[in-house]
Amino acid sequence: MGYHFSRDEERVVEPFVLFGAGAYFPEKSSPAVHGGGGLIYWFKPRLGFRLEFRAASRPYGDNVDGLFRLGISFP
Repeated sequence: MGYHFSRDEERVVEPFVLFGAGAYFPEKSSPAVHGGGGLIYWFKPRLGFRLEFRAASRPYGDNVDGLFRLGISFP
């Protein structure tokens, strides 16, 4: 699930946040959570460049996995 801050047609940058919960099922069910955020840079009215960061908990151990993603966005 995510929340995009209101996009005004004149704004070039659109920030957003992501969050969620789920479960891992490798051997037994374990809870998992993730969160993150990023922004979309709109260089045309219906075409944008997306930069995102996500962090997810791991059910076994104290590690947190993080990743960056780049992409293209269409409204």
